[in-house]
Amino acid sequence: MVKILIIGAGPSGLCAAKTFLQRDPDTKLLIVDSRASIGGVWSQEQLYPTLKTNNLFSTIDFSDYPMEASRFGVEPGQHVSGEAMHKYLCAYADHFKLTDKIRLETRVLDIRRGDANGGEAKIWEVTVDKGEVIKCEKLVIATGVLSTPHLPQIEGLSDFSAPFLHSSSLGRDAEKILSDPAIKTIAVLGGSKSAYDAVHMAISTGHQVEWIIRKSGRGPVYVFPPYTMLGPFKALREKLTTRRFISFMSPWSFPDYSGFGWLRRFLHQNTIGKAIAQGFWKKIRASTVKDCRYREDEAFKVLEPEQNPFW
Repeated sequence: MVKILIIGAGPSGLCAAKTFLQRDPDTKLLIVDSRASIGGVWSQEQLYPTLKTNNLFSTIDFSDYPMEASRFGVEPGQHVSGEAMHKYLCAYADHFKLTDKIRLETRVLDIRRGDANGGEAKIWEVTVDKGEVIKCEKLVIATGVLSTPHLPQIEGLSDFSAPFLHSSSLGRDAEKILSDPAIKTIAVLGGSKSAYDAVHMAISTGHQVEWIIRKSGRGPVYVFPPYTMLGPFKALREKLTTRRFISFMSPWSFPDYSGFGWLRRFLHQNTIGKAIAQGFWKKIRASTVKDCRYREDEAFKVLEPEQNPFW
């Protein structure tokens, strides 16, 4: 029996394991993952050509293990490639001595709460491939919220002779499609980041693309340029969300211990304050639409999301 079992060897699972071992280096810990390599969505088999993070260099690494530009082939101001992220997470696991505590290609089939010591204590019983049961005192689920592909039910798909795949398998199967001379046109269904990636990849290899986004649901999502202008100042968008001033612009139903509760109440419970907050979000949306150049070309207008970029 192990003390701690972590399901998932992606960023969250690795960070959790490192934290547990930092508190107790002698604890018996095991990480299991169904994939063949470390990294979760950044595992080797998930990578595909042109894949990059949304984040710029120096904003996506762990503070206790900085990503070195020369070592991982990324320069300041660049988006981090999928390959660099995979190498970084493997290096992180090696640095904190996690690699030998990871069992790859181990799929979890069932989780149950069991009794130990005649029912005096509760343990977790985790069934994996081939019926093996791993018992543990603590269980951490680090599989992510979007780890199971969602394939739509499309009428007539069973009679469709051309390749049909989910974006999660682009790393394994994209080359088969992109290198097939018989395939001239690729249809992409969806409007989120994976769809943008698939469209970009197909266009970069000279294919014609039919991009299909339904009007119902969320529609297309925002894909921001990394920087925006706030008055005369150039600001990195992903850092704006961590600034306290920006957080005050959002309503908050929980107790406010910041010492500035009066400011939040003014912005969301006062007529003048509401006008300021609403004007702020309108300005953010207007500048985002301008930065993304949605309205500069008739073809781009359909990609402009209906919702506010921060809601």
